Order: sequence, then structure tokens, then C-alpha cells
Amino acid sequence: MRRDDLLPEYRDVRNWPSVTVEALSDAERPRFERRAAAIRAYLGGASIKFCTEQFEMSRQELYRLLDRCLAPHPDGRPWGFRALIDHQHVVGYRRVKPVSLAGETTAGASGALGRLFAQHPTIQEQIDALYLRKKTKKHRVHEPRITRQSLHRQFLRLCREAGVPDTAWPFNTAHRGIRSLGQYCKRLDEQHVIQSTRARHGDVAARQLGTGDAAVSEPVARPFQRVQFDGHRIDTLMTITMPSPLGGVVTRTLERIWLLTIQEMVSRAILGYAISLSPEYTADDVLRCVEQALKPWTPGTLSIPGLEYPGDAGLPSGVIPVMAWACWDELSYDNGKANRAHLVRERLTKVVGCAIVAGPPGTPERRGQLERFFGIFEEHGFHRSPSTVGNGPDDPRRRDPEQAALGLQIALEEIVQLMDVMIARYNITPQEGIGFATPLEALRHYADDRETWIRTLPLVAREPGYLRRLTVTRKVTGNVKNGHRPYIHYEHARYHNPVLARSPGLIGQRLHLTVNPDDIRVIQAALPDGSALGPLTAHGIWGRTPHSLAVRRAIFRLRNRREIFWSDAEDPMDKYLEYLATKSQTQKRARNQWQRAKDATRPATAEPTQGSDLMSEEPATLRPVDPPRRVVGLKTILY
Repeated sequence: MRRDDLLPEYRDVRNWPSVTVEALSDAERPRFERRAAAIRAYLGGASIKFCTEQFEMSRQELYRLLDRCLAPHPDGRPWGFRALIDHQHVVGYRRVKPVSLAGETTAGASGALGRLFAQHPTIQEQIDALYLRKKTKKHRVHEPRITRQSLHRQFLRLCREAGVPDTAWPFNTAHRGIRSLGQYCKRLDEQHVIQSTRARHGDVAARQLGTGDAAVSEPVARPFQRVQFDGHRIDTLMTITMPSPLGGVVTRTLERIWLLTIQEMVSRAILGYAISLSPEYTADDVLRCVEQALKPWTPGTLSIPGLEYPGDAGLPSGVIPVMAWACWDELSYDNGKANRAHLVRERLTKVVGCAIVAGPPGTPERRGQLERFFGIFEEHGFHRSPSTVGNGPDDPRRRDPEQAALGLQIALEEIVQLMDVMIARYNITPQEGIGFATPLEALRHYADDRETWIRTLPLVAREPGYLRRLTVTRKVTGNVKNGHRPYIHYEHARYHNPVLARSPGLIGQRLHLTVNPDDIRVIQAALPDGSALGPLTAHGIWGRTPHSLAVRRAIFRLRNRREIFWSDAEDPMDKYLEYLATKSQTQKRARNQWQRAKDATRPATAEPTQGSDLMSEEPATLRPVDPPRRVVGLKTILY
């Protein structure tokens, strides 16, 4: 390869891997220095004639040395000056001559496995898949950890299927190539460290090795430069009170709920959180957590006797005025399904205006600060609750958590209150990593610094639910001749308003719709040119009872499966709640669905407090008539 054919980054020898000259022997050092000086001079601009005369080597020798230096090294870099060391093999040995052995001897078969793989590349591909547990069309299920003997048997089988005769290698040797195969597996271990470690030693070890593989972000120097997001399932059980199909009300336990949290990395303060009752949190839950982290926090209404917010505890957006609606520059989260949603990425980049750093799923080590918060949150919080499930089935703290939750009537709304107080308290707890200051003290220090600039959310984006709004287009339908006034059809319901009904000229045109997923009784419409058409109301029963987009879709899925029915005089929401109440007698997941659907039927009135958007006081008809409850063990969590 000639000098003019090289890219600029390869011509700069300062980027090449170097050699410690002092480590070479007295006999090797002069030859290496002469070769290195010739390469530096040639790439530095010296003529080929000058290099050959000055360093006493031929033109072909100089080009050969340059090719060796630019050859790829197994570590992913070029060989660089390492290729100029005596007896350095830049290219591995490749056998050309067939192996002709007989009897018990094993000598004279060097490179036989490489020659076999070159002739039959499918054998190499399948051996790699078996050893590294790669999923292919032929290998979808693997042994937990394949042994060398089992891999060797598969190797011989593949050789026979490929047509390797019994007189050829590996069948004409004493050990049938098992030693060569073992050496090849060692090279696979070196070349595919993460995959090999996962196949041999499990996901935990592989995650630890892979923690430092991602591109290193720039150091965090100021608040709101980088935040972390993650979700955690709370290690405790709780109850809800719901109607019984036999009449009256009953108390049932829920599935464990999700706590979604955003943490600022410099101060380690929790900026906001949200709660999800879904089996796996959704894209809407992620955006709800982002929304809670941006808008000003206000203390919730506490009903547990003796529970209160200590001192000036709270979340930064509520206790530090300049932190209200503060945006961050970079958000780090794992590459989970909900996080990858197009709506999440679009709103974060275009509305919040932040960059996204998505790591691989199942790697909590990349968000160490937030994982540590979850550990503290559980150990000093819900692991002390009578209804805790502990860290696993064998945790001694786990003592019939479902019975404890039912016996003590540990309700969901009380757990929500506890979480709000515990998170507020965490923000005023001294942290060793920030000089034993509290997260709120660290943020106040930066807020008092006039050189610290905090970017805030635009005014238009501060409307409730703005981040989670959906934008779709629908064609106006209608037929003047048949007496059908114009309307649009969205999610199995007709929408119209007086202006649209009096505008037959809009039939056939597509309207831009803005949908609030929390309540789709009314949607905002605009003409193709962007002019506002006003709110469109759902026709009939779908325009009366508040309900979310997810609930309506769930109702029609059940109707399509012929599991629920309703007449024109019946409310589908009532039928849906009755269906879930019946299913919840035996299915715990249906109880979470019932609670989510019940929350969706509550019209939005005042601004909900942080974390309280999932729970408000139940109607009197759904509450059991009991004396005031005394929640044993919950108040002491904070003390």
C-alpha cells in the first residue's frame, strides 16, 4: 500500500500502537529503530528514494513493512509499530497441503483445522454457534453450557455431513482433532469475550465485563447535564377494595407495582417519579414520569396517622423555585421496549430537547446511582413492611406477605403516600458522594451560582398531558344526500361538533387530531392548513363516562373475543368494570386492570400531586364500612 492511498488517520503514526524500545534486546533494537525511522520518514513526506538510500532497504521491503504495520490486529487496532519487531507473525499460519497421516501419530498436522474451515465454512459457523450459544435457524435451543467432548461429537457429525472422507483429517488422527478444536475454542474466548462469558458463566458475569464497552460520555460537571431513568418493581404487596359479584365489596391484593424514577446525577436528587400498575411499564408511563419530573412538585394529602413530610423535604421542582420546569441535556436509560418507543424518543428530543443515551437491557450497572437509590429505598423502606416479599422466595423477611397485606389492610393509596414521603426524605439525606451534603443542598448551591444556566420547558409544553398527547389524522365522513352530517371516526366512535356538522365541504378531507390518552371523550381537531376546528365530542355513551384510550381499546378487544356485550342503553365502562371484578376473584392481574380502569373513570379536576395521579379517594359506595384502620409497621418505616 502506498502513502497516497492511506486515510489521514492512518498516516499519523502518533495514533499507532507503539513499542517500548527499552524492552528489546541489544540485537533487536537497532533493526527495529531503523525500520521505524524509515516508516516515519516515508509517511512524514520523504521521498521513496531518500528512504531507501538513508535506511538501506529496498522499495519492496519498505512497502512490505508498511503493509504489516497497517494489518488489523486481533485487538481491533492496526498492528502499528508492533509489526516491526523481529519474528512477529502478523498473519496466522494457513495450511495449503492436505494432511496425510496414518496410525497413532499426531505430528505434521499444523493448520489442519483452519484448512478444514476454509474448505467447509458452514462447519465453522455451526461450531461458533454451538460454543457461543448463538441463535440460528438450525440452533434455536442450546445446552446450558456445552462441554468440549459434546462439542467434539458435534464437530465430527458436521464433518461427516459435509462429506469429509474417513481417510482425511480429522478422522485419520489418533484424537480426531479434539486438541485443535480446544485451541480454537480458546481463541473464540479471546475474540468474543462477552458472548463466551455469557455462554460459559452466565449473564451476570457478561454484564460486568460489558459495563465499560459503551462509548464514554463526557464527564458530568453541572446539574441537569445528565439524568438517569429506570423502573423498579416494589418489593411489597398491597390491597384495593372493589365490588364483589356477590354483592358488597371485598379486599384483594394486587400484583407488585412499578416505580419509575428520574435522578439527577450531580446532586443525586430524585427529580420525579411515577407509578405503574401494568405488568410491564409502557411508553405512556415513561412519559408520565418525565412529566412529573418537569412540573412543580406539591406535597400530597396524607391520611396515615403520624405520617408527615420532614422539614424542607421535597422534590427540587417544588422546593427550589428556579428548578421548576427545569430540563436536562442528556437522559440515560436502558434499551427496554417501552423506552425504545418512537413517541418517547420524539418527545424527549423535540420537546424536552435532550439527547438520549440508551444502554443494552439488563445492565443495571450502567445506572449505578439509581440502582443504589432503589436498594436504599427498599432496605430502609418496604423491606421493613409486614407485607414485603423480600429479595426472593428464600428471604427470611418474607412471611406470608399476601396474608399480611389483607390482615392489616395495607392499601394502595397508603403505599403511594409512603413513597412520596420517602422520596422527599431521601432528597434531604446527606450523601457521602457529594461531600455529605444533601441532594437539595447541592442543587441550591448551584442555583445560587449566577454562572449556572438552567434551561426550562417552553410555556406551550407545560399544559397538563402535553408530553403524552397523540397526533393522528382522520378523514371526514358523511353523506349530505342520505342526511348524514359530517363526522370523523376514531377508535370505534364517532366524533363531531356543531361547526363540523355544518361544514359538508370538509367531507373527504383529513383533519389533524390531538388526543389526550387519559380522557378521549373529547379530542381537538384542526383543518389541513392548521386552523383550529375546535373540540370534537364522542357520540352517545362514549362521550359521557371518562375513560382512557387504553381502556377503550381493551373493551373492544374483549368485545371482539365475545367476552363482554352491551346494549345501547348500557355503559360499556360499567360492563368492563363488572367483567374485571368477576375475573379478579381468581386472577390477581385483573385487579390491577380494574384499578387502572377505575382511575380512568375519574374526570380530571385539579392538578394531581406528585405520584397521586393513580390514586384518589374511592367513592363512598366502594369503601367498606369499618372503623378507622391502623396500619401496623408502615409509619415506622421512616423512623
